[in-house]
Amino acid sequence: MKQTRVLVEGSLSTAIFVCILLITFYIPFMGIITFWFLPLPLIYYTAKNSLKPGIMVLIISLLISLMLAGVLPTLSALYFLLSGLVMGYLLHSKKSALAILVGGSLTNIIFLVLLYGFVTQALHIDVMGIMKDTIENSLNAAQKLSGSFQQDAKKEIDILRQGVNMMVYTIPTTIVTFGVFHALITELVSTPILRRLRVDFPKWPPFRECRFPRSLIWYYLAALIIELFGHVDTNQWLFTVVINVYAILEIVMIIQGFAFIFYFCYVKNIPAAVPIIVVIFSILSGPILLYIIRVLGIIDLGFDLRARLKKR
Repeated sequence: MKQTRVLVEGSLSTAIFVCILLITFYIPFMGIITFWFLPLPLIYYTAKNSLKPGIMVLIISLLISLMLAGVLPTLSALYFLLSGLVMGYLLHSKKSALAILVGGSLTNIIFLVLLYGFVTQALHIDVMGIMKDTIENSLNAAQKLSGSFQQDAKKEIDILRQGVNMMVYTIPTTIVTFGVFHALITELVSTPILRRLRVDFPKWPPFRECRFPRSLIWYYLAALIIELFGHVDTNQWLFTVVINVYAILEIVMIIQGFAFIFYFCYVKNIPAAVPIIVVIFSILSGPILLYIIRVLGIIDLGFDLRARLKKR
């Protein structure tokens, strides 16, 4: 009876995954939504039935995807299936919500790194070069159209061009950010569905309790000093390391700053809607407010503002 149930659930999970995959690739507007639910069938199945049955469903799903959708969707399917398998197994093992996020994030990042290495080294395809050339051609066309227009427009195009040139060096940051973000959204959208399907999903700790190790501030300061005063040439490997470490730690400090705002509002009995509005407005308003939030995060991490606030 149990084996029959496992087979039926495996067949349903495979069918649901393949349907979501086909919708994602062949119905663009629906795909924007279904993209985030692709790991869900395997998360559910592996959480219910452990690792070995999950691996079997992964293999069968890949074979069916290859027959129905082709090579490119199947390669994408492997990315989502691996993420779902790891997150589902951690859920089956009764790990915390944070551990599930870390496991999913690492799986995504490792897959993307290996895929990028395969494309660039084995297939000899310069992905970033192609993107850079495409954007550069668009900027050149825009510059020609601007002609003798305002000087401000030309300055903006030059700034964009500098940003495009920096894209080549920030590939690791892009991969890490996307891997973590995708795992986070997947977990957030899957949680209510899994609970409705009677899968015991652990609760997230309050965001106000989010705190990073204090040692990170020293790495951040070291990267900042090297970037500002090190005069590292862009052709050196140290430049790539420093610029990516600095970019990732900037994001960490911003998250720390947002967490402190939530903590401050909690201690002062300010309605929860206020810090949420602050987060949304800060992200939408541009770099100035985010810079202030980042400084706040650095101060909180370095001087433990929450402990001082608690004492008062």
